[in-house]
Amino acid sequence: MTENHTQDSQLLVFLLTLLRDLKFAFRSLARVKGLAVTVVLTLALGIGANAAIFSVVRGVLLRPLVNHDENRLIYIRQSARGIGADNAAFSVPEIQDLRARVKTLSAFGDFSTIGFARERSMADTSI
Repeated sequence: MTENHTQDSQLLVFLLTLLRDLKFAFRSLARVKGLAVTVVLTLALGIGANAAIFSVVRGVLLRPLVNHDENRLIYIRQSARGIGADNAAFSVPEIQDLRARVKTLSAFGDFSTIGFARERSMADTSI
C-alpha cells in the first residue's frame, strides 16, 4: 500500500516538474520569435520526413505482395534421394525445360533461395 502511495507521489512530482519545464520552454521560445519558428519548422520537417519514409517502406517492403487467384498458385519441388535432399533446387536448364514442356499452367514463375557467394580458391589467396 505504501509502495503505491510512493509511486503515485513520485509520478505527481515528475508531472509537476515536467509541466514547469514546459512552461519555461514556451516562455523562452515566445521571447525569441526566430528561434521558435526554426524549432517548429525543424520539428515539422523531421516528423513529415519520418512519416514519408515510413510510408514508402511500409508500401514497398512491409505490405504483403498481392497475388491474384492465390488458390490457383502451386509450388513445384523435386527430391534427390541420392543426395538425401527432399527439396532440391532446380537448375536453370531444368527450369527452362519445365517452362517449355508444361502446357497446363497459364504462367510460370521461378525464384531462387541459393546464395551467390564467390568461393575462394588457392589462386585467389596471395601471400
